[in-house]
Amino acid sequence: MPSNNKIKNFFSSTGALIIKIIIFAAVIYIIFSISKSIWKNWQITQEIKKTDELVTELTEKIATLKNQILYFQTETFKELEARKRLGLKKAEENVLLIPENVDTVKSNNSTDNEVQNKTKESSSNPIKWWQYIIQK
Repeated sequence: MPSNNKIKNFFSSTGALIIKIIIFAAVIYIIFSISKSIWKNWQITQEIKKTDELVTELTEKIATLKNQILYFQTETFKELEARKRLGLKKAEENVLLIPENVDTVKSNNSTDNEVQNKTKESSSNPIKWWQYIIQK
């Protein structure tokens, strides 16, 4: 009988160890599966946030475009475009032409002076003295 007890203890301790290993493997598998599900859920949540932001941005863009369409259909816009692009005016309106850039005339004179200064700088020393004496 004593040998029978040893065999039972051996199988019972070995069986318990096998059951513990199976339970441990099942717990690890469950933890892995839950972690994978949590990760996928987080990724989907991030994708939803990006899509919501895109929807909000596109909705704002659509609203802006609708406002522009409404503005383009107004008489004010049509009148301004007719003035800008076609050069039209109202019947009782007088048009005055004003030079756009008065500063450009001054800048052209200053560039002429710069050209003269560069030619003076590029000439030799005796020629510079000659020009200095003649100008006085």
